[in-house]
Amino acid sequence: MKAFVALLFCLGFVWADHCPNGYDRVALQLKWIVQPQFAGYLVADKMGFYAEECLEVDLRPGGVVVNVFDEVIANRSQFGVVWLENTIFAREYREGGKDLVLLSQIFQRAGSLMIQWKDSGLRTIQDLKDKRVCVWPGEETNIRKLCAKYNLTWDEASSREGRSPRSAYFDAVPQTFTISAFLRRDCDSASAMSYNEVAAILEAINPATGLLYTKDDLYFIDFNAEEVATMEDGIIASSAWLDQEGNADIAVRFLRASFKGWMYARDFPNKALTFFPISSPLYIFQMHEINKLLWPTPTSIGLTSDEMIRRTANGIYRVGVISAPVDLSSFYRKDLTVAAHQGLGTTGFVWGPTAFGPGSADTAGKNWKGIEISFCQMGDSVLVCEFLEKVTSLGPWIDFSDPICIIILVLLIVLVALILALLIKYKLQKVVPRLQPVELVEDCTP
Repeated sequence: MKAFVALLFCLGFVWADHCPNGYDRVALQLKWIVQPQFAGYLVADKMGFYAEECLEVDLRPGGVVVNVFDEVIANRSQFGVVWLENTIFAREYREGGKDLVLLSQIFQRAGSLMIQWKDSGLRTIQDLKDKRVCVWPGEETNIRKLCAKYNLTWDEASSREGRSPRSAYFDAVPQTFTISAFLRRDCDSASAMSYNEVAAILEAINPATGLLYTKDDLYFIDFNAEEVATMEDGIIASSAWLDQEGNADIAVRFLRASFKGWMYARDFPNKALTFFPISSPLYIFQMHEINKLLWPTPTSIGLTSDEMIRRTANGIYRVGVISAPVDLSSFYRKDLTVAAHQGLGTTGFVWGPTAFGPGSADTAGKNWKGIEISFCQMGDSVLVCEFLEKVTSLGPWIDFSDPICIIILVLLIVLVALILALLIKYKLQKVVPRLQPVELVEDCTP
């Protein structure tokens, strides 16, 4: 017992000395509300990965009234999550924007799409001539690049942020942050995110059938397949802040912990979902669709080829969003992501009760395969009807990544075995009568 207490004391001493200089406090400004789009950062916070790097990270929700670039430039947030094209635009047109730098490209594929109803017969961008197309003002660059690819006319004067997009080829209608106009068939095509608006459609009832819509009811124009997609969620910072002593090291530690969070969300999506304040079929759908945008990576998490970065930069230059080509060396600080990967170690990591331990881990997700989530209607509710979990998790109740769950499972198995043994013993005692001793009587007959 004394040895056990001593061990606990030593462990406590080691942990207390884990951050002898205290914790560095930083803030991460998100592009939108806290949802699975940002799961890796929430997991890194809740699982203690930031704390292991001696960081206290304030995750700040975004929204319409919050501008990530203003927050980072003013140093109210040291890091931000934004799309690459918006960063390039802000560097040219926003005051102080030249200080913005890309630290790490988290999403490797774009989630943005154009959607049409399959029964409309509209399949390609060429099919949309003179049709009504719902477009998000300020987020229409992928559509403009697609139009340019096929030599379709677009009004170049409508490219500035916040202005309604205009096209001479089709009738571009400003789209709100809902998909209701498309569901009412007020527009023939609409802007959508694979993890958001698509889910909203799949949760809606088809009035013609009384059943939920499925993906078979839709046709998608995939900007990734068309090779015009912009790089989406990446992590930015200000070069002015990074140049201050010690801040580059803070950035490396922040990136390393964030990478761990995203790897955990990939391997244990069910557990990651428990960290969100609400539980819904939408979030389950989002979690799995978001993972498809990260995994597998071309090399390793947070890294992408210069060619992919250059494709986004050159694409928005060709359609007139920016006035001059972009020098990648001026804003892409890939060296910090590389340093964060070096800190992960050459032998890799596996999951412990709250963190990593020696072992192996896949930072590229080479063997990861996504699953499809579909919805079912139960009365007035919409539920997830097909949910295939990885072998590392047995439903939402037993997570084999958690040693405590393993111990509880073993104890339950032992308890069940003991109960079965007692039942068997009881049954045997009733069925097999006990042998009574036979008293031998000596024959005394003469």
